[in-house]
Amino acid sequence: MRKPIALMLAALIVLPPLAAAASSPREGDDGANVLVRLVLRDGDRERPIQALVLDGQRVRTTTGWRVPIVERVVDSNDGGQMASIQYQDIGMGVTLLVRIVGAGRIRISGEVDLGRIQEGEPTRAEAVDAPTVASFRHVFDVMLADGVSTTLAEVPKPDSGSSTLSITADIQD
Repeated sequence: MRKPIALMLAALIVLPPLAAAASSPREGDDGANVLVRLVLRDGDRERPIQALVLDGQRVRTTTGWRVPIVERVVDSNDGGQMASIQYQDIGMGVTLLVRIVGAGRIRISGEVDLGRIQEGEPTRAEAVDAPTVASFRHVFDVMLADGVSTTLAEVPKPDSGSSTLSITADIQD
């Protein structure tokens, strides 16, 4: 009976300082900020996003609209029609996790998600004209040199041309 109590007391004495050391920054280590710039080039259009992120932290940035899209139309009991509407995110969302690994090197894990309403004729669905939504998503995990721009992805667009996603990260003093 004494061994379990002794082990529990040892755990209470040893584990809290270890947990605190693992979850909090070391004394004198304030971390550094990293300025991350992403640019999505889509033909003649450029969509830049810039975020200042503390080393070791995750950031999520979203810009855009929630657009109502009619999914279906059904007849109602009173002889009219009712529409079922779903809201679609249109815009750009970015999630980043930034880690400075030393010697001017930065590891960034993230995701870029872009949705936009396609220009042109809408799609016809159940007697309702619905917009066509174009999308671009890229998930990445890269090692970057401080201040150097790198192309993460270049992909063909469904209609014509291509989209390019580039990234630059600068450690701030």
